[in-house]
Amino acid sequence: MKISIALCTYNGAKYLEEQLKSLAEQTLKADEIIICDDNSSDNTVNIIDRYKDNLNIKLTVNKVNLGVTKNFEQAIYLCSGDIIFLCDQDDVWDKNKVKIMSEKMIEEKTGICCCDGIVADENLKQIDSYTLWNTSGLSKIDLNRFSPYSLINNYCFTGMALCFRKNFTKYFMPISENAVHDEWIAFIISCFSKVSFVNQKLVVYRQHSEQKIGINSIKSLKEIWKFLRLCKIADMEKETRKFEDLALKLKQLEMEANLITAIENKIKHLKRRTSRSKFRFFVLTAELIFGQYKKYSNGTYKAFLKDLFSGR
Repeated sequence: MKISIALCTYNGAKYLEEQLKSLAEQTLKADEIIICDDNSSDNTVNIIDRYKDNLNIKLTVNKVNLGVTKNFEQAIYLCSGDIIFLCDQDDVWDKNKVKIMSEKMIEEKTGICCCDGIVADENLKQIDSYTLWNTSGLSKIDLNRFSPYSLINNYCFTGMALCFRKNFTKYFMPISENAVHDEWIAFIISCFSKVSFVNQKLVVYRQHSEQKIGINSIKSLKEIWKFLRLCKIADMEKETRKFEDLALKLKQLEMEANLITAIENKIKHLKRRTSRSKFRFFVLTAELIFGQYKKYSNGTYKAFLKDLFSGR
C-alpha cells in the first residue's frame, strides 16, 4: 500500500519547518510527499530543499499563482500513492497520524477517513477546549448514520484531517473553482463510500492571522459585530454556484435522485438568501417564518442575522 502526502505551500516560511519535522517523525513514513508551491516570494522553497532527501519530496514550483483549490488539485493529480493525505503548510501532525488513519481505512475498507484534532493558536497552544470536531459540529452528528446528506447544511471536515483512496479521484476531478478542495472531495467520495472516523486528536490545527481559511471562535458582542460586517452577499452567491456545480456533477455521476433534489432545494434557499431586491428583508423573513433556514442552513438564527447584515 503506497502512501502519498499532497502538501501545498505559499509564503509559508514562518511555520512550514515545524510541519515538515512532524512529517519526518511519522511512525509510518509516506512513500512520497508531493509539494506544489504557489509561486512563493519568501524562503519557503529553500526550507523545502533542506528536507528533500529525508522525506522523498517531489517539488513543483508554479510559475503563476493558482490559488488554494487549483493548487491542491494539481498536487493530487501528481500523487501516485494508493492513499493520499492532504496537508497544509502551517499545522503539525501527531507522529502516529499516517499509521493510524491508513490502518483504519484498510481495516474498514473505506474510501475516505477523518480524524479529530486540536485547535491551537499560532504558538500551538490549544485554544480553550476547542477541537476540530466540536467546532465544526461533527461531534453532534451520529457518525454511525453519516451520509452525504449530513454535509449539505453543515460541512464538517477539514482537509488536514482527511485522507482518501487515489482511485476515487476519477469521481471528484476536476474540483469546482467555486468550492474549497476538501469539502468537494469529501462530499463526492462520501456518495460512493462509507467514511471512517478516528476519534483521536492526530493533528494540531494552527489558527493565525495569515491563513486563508480558519475556524472562528467568536465570543464577545464586538467580535460578533465584526463578523457580521465581514459577511458579503457575494460570498453566499459563490456558495450557491458551488452547490450548482455539485448538483451538476452528481447528475453526471448518476447519483440518487433524492440527494440531487435535496441539493436543488438548498440552492433555491441560497438564491433567496442572496436576493438584492429592495424587498430583501421580507424575503429573508419569509424564509425564516416558513422554516427554510432551519431546514437548509447551519444555525437558523445565526444564518438569518448574518444575511440581514451582509454587505453587498
